[in-house]
Amino acid sequence: MKAGIRLAGATPMEFNVIGVCDGIAMGHIGMKYSLITRELIADSIEAMVMAHQFDGMVLIPNCDKIVPGCSWQQQG
Repeated sequence: MKAGIRLAGATPMEFNVIGVCDGIAMGHIGMKYSLITRELIADSIEAMVMAHQFDGMVLIPNCDKIVPGCSWQQQG
């Protein structure tokens, strides 16, 4: 993906977000944090995009808890 972005004349920037694994978190207090991470993920993506004024973004999520957080859209 990054190579394709470079070939198109743009500069790729990679950053990560948190992700709680249900398989590890289930069965103890950690399971209460799984769903709320969606908001944390969306907020961290928004912070990076707005702070760096990206022209576009490609999101590659890897978990059913991370995908909803990646549905962030700029408002206005």
